[in-house]
Amino acid sequence: MICSLSSRSRFLVNVMGCKIGSSGLSPTIQLNRRLNTTQLASEFLLIGNSMDPELQRRYRQLFRFYDVQGDGSLSVEGDFQQVAEALAARWQHRNTPFPDMLGLLLGTYAHESERRDLNHDGVVDELEFVDSHAPVVQAFLGMRPQAEAFIARAAGAFFDCLDLDCDGVLEVGDLEAYAAAYRKPTEGIRANLARMLAAFALPPDRLPRQVFLTLVEQYWFDPSPDVPGRWLFTLDCPTDASC
Repeated sequence: MICSLSSRSRFLVNVMGCKIGSSGLSPTIQLNRRLNTTQLASEFLLIGNSMDPELQRRYRQLFRFYDVQGDGSLSVEGDFQQVAEALAARWQHRNTPFPDMLGLLLGTYAHESERRDLNHDGVVDELEFVDSHAPVVQAFLGMRPQAEAFIARAAGAFFDCLDLDCDGVLEVGDLEAYAAAYRKPTEGIRANLARMLAAFALPPDRLPRQVFLTLVEQYWFDPSPDVPGRWLFTLDCPTDASC
């Protein structure tokens, strides 16, 4: 589908990618390419529009989470394809929330990899990964209502891909399956989830959709030192939750 956003919002569309329709992620990714995200990222660096150090730290952490092969680079073939296959395989013999979930996930990962590949060499290194988010952060700050609506649709659709029983709540097993798809340890996930949910005065092992969206937004865009979303991709929380 074609993104139906105002001209003022096209910046956000081009930076983040329009993959969302009224029913969630669109299997076909069609972008308005008037703006070149590689050029935008470079321009932000040249004018000294640096991101908050805490956000940069989180993006580096996220890069290492995504780096399935542990080789310091990201690609669809080397990292994300097996993740998409593992996540889609969980839905065997179940009604999926989206047609062709595997194709949807692969298409999304391919688009995001292309957006982050600033030098167009087919892989994304850690510096590219971090730098490619400069225009995304700027778009969020400049058009927050539109950005929040986009996050609700995009992250909400991804929530649906993980919510195997379609009850609007992610359980520990859903989050463990996500980490395992990236070949990451799962031992600290329960404790980490409990401490995030404690900040919302919620039970320790069930993550509601709206809280998930709040955590995603905090992780990506709020550098505050006390937001629970800063722990979203933390995997080494001790089982006593003292971390």
